[in-house]
Amino acid sequence: TPPPANEHLIGEAHPNSKITERDVLKIRALVAGGATQTEVASIFGLTQPNVSMIVHGVTWKHVA
Repeated sequence: TPPPANEHLIGEAHPNSKITERDVLKIRALVAGGATQTEVASIFGLTQPNVSMIVHGVTWKHVA
């Protein structure tokens, strides 16, 4: 059943999500460890701007 109209799906619960919360933690760790955002993006099938938003907490901010 779909969620109520006022409830939004976030993270991997969203049907269009390409990554998991575990992936988000790996992405942040790889970039913190010196990998470029472009390298990480190619590993996970994302774009560099997507990786940047994940690393800076713009998206996936609910993942610690």
